[in-house]
Amino acid sequence: SIGIAFFNIGQHRQALDAWAGALKLAKDIPGGEYYQRTMHSNAGSAYLELGDYQAALDEREQEGALIEKTRDSFRGPVELQKAIWLNRKALAHFLAGDLNRAVEDARAAIELESKTPPKTELAGYYSYFTPGNALAQAGRFDEAADFYAFRKKRSQEIGSAREERAALVGLGAVSLKAGDIEKALESL
Repeated sequence: SIGIAFFNIGQHRQALDAWAGALKLAKDIPGGEYYQRTMHSNAGSAYLELGDYQAALDEREQEGALIEKTRDSFRGPVELQKAIWLNRKALAHFLAGDLNRAVEDARAAIELESKTPPKTELAGYYSYFTPGNALAQAGRFDEAADFYAFRKKRSQEIGSAREERAALVGLGAVSLKAGDIEKALESL
């Protein structure tokens, strides 16, 4: 879409304008909830880039309100879709300086992801911000380590070397931040 093109070249206001137009059209078509959810998600990302965290959170809330209606149109179990959405909210709260709300959303994301059956794929969190990052930033190192240990185990179950590496890096970073250099080296 033209909105994605604008976003990718750093023209976030133009992207928002394009998505606002698309959102109006999506409200008038059958099955438009899929596009509405996508536009709200995209707009939330653009507002984050602009530093307007409240607008980003507003867009995330509208995105979240459409998850149940659109669950079959998006990849993965609904629990993982919700976990990804919660992590997006956690990032917005974190950037807005509300670490307590970021931790709440991170914990809720972890709970949803951990309830999926064994060998279920992992939630596709941002590589630069996961629920483990929110917990570590809040000094909740044990919880963050538990999150990464879960991701390591699940990645081994599903045979994803990439996700296992990411979990090990997360474990190492949390251990280092907690001051446990030996455990950090073990993970890395």
